[in-house]
Amino acid sequence: MSLSNRQGYKDRDPRYIAVIDHVREKLLPEILKMRTCMLIIKKAGADKIKKDANLRKEEELISAAKKYKKKASNAVISGLSNFINKDDASAKKIIDEAINNTTELMGIKKEVDEAKRKF
Repeated sequence: MSLSNRQGYKDRDPRYIAVIDHVREKLLPEILKMRTCMLIIKKAGADKIKKDANLRKEEELISAAKKYKKKASNAVISGLSNFINKDDASAKKIIDEAINNTTELMGIKKEVDEAKRKF
């Protein structure tokens, strides 16, 4: 039987009323529940993919920052070791402090914090 009532069934026809009531009371709520569940699952999957991508980017950013600090401090130490009478450890400490104080200029913390606020 057609649900659209295009075949000439009257609205008072008991067969038409029974089918419409069955669809309205049983099938439609089940379909809506299934749809809601699928949307929740789909959204959770998309959120997980985004979160994993952001974590991977954050790890890459942290790794790049550590490489930068290490390479910059080693380059400065090798360049200044001829001019400093102190040992390399104290020079490295001074350089690391200077780099740590200036890393906020790169905007790394701001970028990471903004990415975390989105979740």
